Amino acid sequence: MEFYIGLFALTAVVYYGNNFIKENHQKKIIIYLMFAILILVSGTRYLLGGSDYYVYQKCFNVVETLVSFTHTKAAIANLHLIADFEIGYLFLNSLIKTLGFSFYGFTLIEAVVWYACMYLGLSRYVRDWAYVLPLFLYKFFFYNTFISMRQSITIAIFFVAWRYIQEKKPVKYYGLCMLALLFHNGAILMFAIYPFMQLKLTKKRLIILNVMCWPFFVLWKLGYSIYGFVSALVGLLPMQSTMVSKAQTWLTFTESISTFHVLEYMLIMLLVIIFYDQIMEQDENAEFIVKIFLWLLPLFAICGASVLVTRFKDYFTITYGIIIMYLIQILKGYKKYLIQTVALVVCAFGFFRYIILFDSGALMPYASFFQYGISIFQ
Repeated sequence: MEFYIGLFALTAVVYYGNNFIKENHQKKIIIYLMFAILILVSGTRYLLGGSDYYVYQKCFNVVETLVSFTHTKAAIANLHLIADFEIGYLFLNSLIKTLGFSFYGFTLIEAVVWYACMYLGLSRYVRDWAYVLPLFLYKFFFYNTFISMRQSITIAIFFVAWRYIQEKKPVKYYGLCMLALLFHNGAILMFAIYPFMQLKLTKKRLIILNVMCWPFFVLWKLGYSIYGFVSALVGLLPMQSTMVSKAQTWLTFTESISTFHVLEYMLIMLLVIIFYDQIMEQDENAEFIVKIFLWLLPLFAICGASVLVTRFKDYFTITYGIIIMYLIQILKGYKKYLIQTVALVVCAFGFFRYIILFDSGALMPYASFFQYGISIFQ
């Protein structure tokens, strides 16, 4: 636990220290160093990430190199029997193995690519990364860089694709959607996002959408669920595929979102509504960010009792940090430090709670494969 305390403390120092740094090049140097640290922590983790880590390790060890992978259909079929993973992820494993890397090299390379995609994809929307990093540690760090290696790739691709939504370049956007789908079936959600993001958002519409959605949350809490009905509709689809089968499973399997997470979202939504005009004036990209944030509304309010929330929410929750960044930049005096401190306390609570509860402590203690002299090469 000491390692994670140190990591969060360092992030907190950067978070508050950013208030006193005026030069942009100094801020960039600090953020580059923080990203380098995060890449090393995520990429060199050793036997951390619960059962998923061992499944991914087994998959890498069984995958053939490119020569066998591309010429032997039986090898691909056998891989799907061993691990029901998408072809893009299997191909990536094969490519990395062909280049002579071990599984540990694979985790390091994936971490480099993931953080690079996040930084390059989101930098036009994030003025001050220091204000976003605590939220990243809380909402993204473990699940997307320690545990869910396939979905994390699709989320990284989605971050890169944001600009093509905003620039109204559907061919490039849907091309990236197709690429993401090769790594995780959950990327099917990305296909629905583009047309809705072209709609104009106003404060009035934002309020109306909230009024329409939250009654479903109340119904769920009263014991009424819509998932059996939706699952039956999915079952009527003529397609017999793994994706349809997984959709039926996701819709019928209940894994309720924590009320704490719903309250977090409601609080941030309330702040967005209260400071809507100031947020829109703050940044030319603010409307786009709020519309991305708005995708969490139906997930939390309507799908709160479904595993769909845990599958899909990570595509959008980075907007929490960006909105907090807007609020810190808008507010002055004690209000600024109040929102900054409350946000940090909530992130700290969530960060350490996750460490303690995940798979009965499977994230502790932190270990790097460099500690054991393990090479990234085979």
